[in-house]
Amino acid sequence: MEKSGPRHWLLLILFALFVIFLYGPTLTIFILSFQGPDGGLTFPMRGVSIYWFQNLFEPQMVGDFGGSLERSLSLALIAPSLVGVALFGFSLSYDEFSRTIMAAGSDNTLPLEVFAMTTNVTTPVLYALGSMTTLFSFAVVITVTLTVLAMRRKRGAKLAG
Repeated sequence: MEKSGPRHWLLLILFALFVIFLYGPTLTIFILSFQGPDGGLTFPMRGVSIYWFQNLFEPQMVGDFGGSLERSLSLALIAPSLVGVALFGFSLSYDEFSRTIMAAGSDNTLPLEVFAMTTNVTTPVLYALGSMTTLFSFAVVITVTLTVLAMRRKRGAKLAG
């Protein structure tokens, strides 16, 4: 086995920096979503609490996040083959307010709620929403993976027995 040369270590450091810059903002938003009630959108944190997660499901001035989330996520679990497409579409839907405003009718949708929060002074509830979306996406991926593995194991036991 060959020894690692300086080129190997340079590439390793470059890759580590790439991963830090790729996932650093997500980690920062996740941490900032746990600001206390007096917290803002930046460091230093002013207390640690789940205040903004509780605030996420209370009626807002513009509408109700809880109802919007229920309507947006109800179709994501129909079939395992659609999970990736559903999560990708859900993630991109945050930026679809211009299209949604034409088709929403009298009910507010999640893109309209997010757009309304970004047009005025906002709170870390937006970070809490991003954290909940990330955790939901991970939960769906893990659940589907475990379900597929269990089905394979069951099918393997059926064929062997």
